[in-house]
Amino acid sequence: MSLAAEWQSRSLSAVYAIVFFDAIHYHVRQEGKVVNKAAYTCLGVDLKGRKDVLGLWVGEGAHYWLGIMNELKNRVLKIF
Repeated sequence: MSLAAEWQSRSLSAVYAIVFFDAIHYHVRQEGKVVNKAAYTCLGVDLKGRKDVLGLWVGEGAHYWLGIMNELKNRVLKIF
C-alpha cells in the first residue's frame, strides 16, 4: 500500500467538534479535451481545537459524496 493510500485509510478520532468540507474547481486536459475537475478536502477540528485533514478526493456528484460520507463513517467519524 502506498504511503498516500495508507494515510487516506488511517483511523480517525471518534468525535470532531467541527467538520469542514470544501472544494477547489479547476480545468485539466483529459483525453485531448479540457474538462472541469474538483478536489475535495475534509478538515476536522477535535474537542481540544486541533485540526486534522480527514481526507482528499477528486470526483463529483451526490452519489460520490455518499461514498465519502460512508468512508469517513467506516473510519470511525461520527456524523450527527
